[in-house]
Order: sequence, then structure tokens, then C-alpha cells
Amino acid sequence: MEVAKINNYMSKATRKNSNIEVNQKTMTDIVNYICEGKTIKECARKLGVSIVTVYSWMKKIPKFKEAVQEAREIQAQSYIDDLIEIADDNSDDLIVDDNGKQYPNTAAVARSKLKIATRQKIAGYYSPKVFGDKVDLSIGGSNAFIGLVITPPTPIEIESDDKQ
Repeated sequence: MEVAKINNYMSKATRKNSNIEVNQKTMTDIVNYICEGKTIKECARKLGVSIVTVYSWMKKIPKFKEAVQEAREIQAQSYIDDLIEIADDNSDDLIVDDNGKQYPNTAAVARSKLKIATRQKIAGYYSPKVFGDKVDLSIGGSNAFIGLVITPPTPIEIESDDKQ
């Protein structure tokens, strides 16, 4: 969902919930910051709002919660772009000593791997249908059942050559 639609949701949310004191601009800013890759905690800190207040708004105002979820899907897309940049950046992969000899910088490589894994995990969490790890193998929708009939093996009688 594009940012303009998200902002439209926010204006509808504040009109429908006029009994709750909310700041539409603050909520819109939160959604926009999330689209840019900020966490809810960073948004709250930057805007001078308690994180508890932000989560309270999400609980009480369904349109705000929906806008945050849409913003997180956009954020997941940006994380996927980050993965390519991180993987392609090899500027810190080697350390050069005073003699000019190059050594692998294992700490930088490990840090890049961690950044990639973290962003992959979060992208899958924020947008599971697009970036999630689960594969839906069902036929006919999520309520379909694929049953396997397993019959027990029939016992085999082994005749003994020893007849006593």
C-alpha cells in the first residue's frame, strides 16, 4: 500500500474515534517512519510519545493498526533491498597489515551475515505471505486436508527348514 493511502486511513481513523484523544499528525508520522525502516520504539522516541501510547492506539484504533501493518510490509520490502546492499558490500572484508598483507576480516563478514539473517527474519515476520519461511502445500485453500492412508504391513510367516 502506498503512503498516500496509509495517510488517508489515518484521517478516517481519527474522525471515527473522536472520543479518543489522538494526534493524527503523530500517527501519520509514525506510519511514515516505519515505511522508512524505523522501529516503533524509534518512532515513539523521535516523536516524544510513549511506546505504550503507540501500542494503545494500535489496540483502540483498528485503522491505525492496519496502517502500521501496511507500513511494516513496505518496511519488509526495504529490508530485502538492504540484503542485496549488505551482501554486495565487500569493503570491510579484508584487513591490510603494515606490510601490505591481506587477511580476512572474519568479524565484518560475521556481522554482515547477522545483518542479513536478522533482516530476512523480520521481513518474513512483517510480510509472511511474501517473505515467510512457511510453504503452503494444501490443495483447495487453508481448510483442505490431504490424507494419507497407511495400511499396516501384513505379517509374513517364515517357514523353518528345521522340522523337529
